[in-house]
Amino acid sequence: MIGSIRGVALERWGERLLVDCGGVGYILNMTSRDLAALRLGEEAFIYVSTQVKDASIELYGFLDRRCRESFQALLGVHGVGPSLALSLLNSFGLEELAQVIEEGAPEVLCMVPGIGPKTAARLVLELKGRLERFGDGYLPSWSEARAVLAALGYGEGEIREALAGLDAAAGTEEVVRSALRRLGGSSGAD
Repeated sequence: MIGSIRGVALERWGERLLVDCGGVGYILNMTSRDLAALRLGEEAFIYVSTQVKDASIELYGFLDRRCRESFQALLGVHGVGPSLALSLLNSFGLEELAQVIEEGAPEVLCMVPGIGPKTAARLVLELKGRLERFGDGYLPSWSEARAVLAALGYGEGEIREALAGLDAAAGTEEVVRSALRRLGGSSGAD
């Protein structure tokens, strides 16, 4: 089992990174947030979760040990595989995901493709109290931005697409502005 990798970030495509470790290239699945923090051609230290499925071995990389631990906790929930766990971390980020689970808001989790009401409820039930809140507090901007966009008449799918990849640390007002720019500034209401 591979627990971490130190090497040169060579190439990235989609949500994958090729890292050269002593002449051996490892392909890591990562969140877009972690990928954006890496610079190609520079050395990186990446925590790894090794997942074996059928006849394949997939590596999932994280710049923060707590993200890897949260990823592994997500995998412990029935119905959540590595791709879905990575999607949850990618959609929310660690802080907001912990907040959503602690607040018991499964309807928010349903905004991630592949998460239905039953899986969302299981995530809240099984992980409440297990995921830490990181930093000085939680980041309310995504939840508030979702509420604002919903009040403007946008549907869950539109909101999910508009918020994908935005930085929740930017603050509610900036997140809503950025989302509205992505949505073309028009209200989804009929």
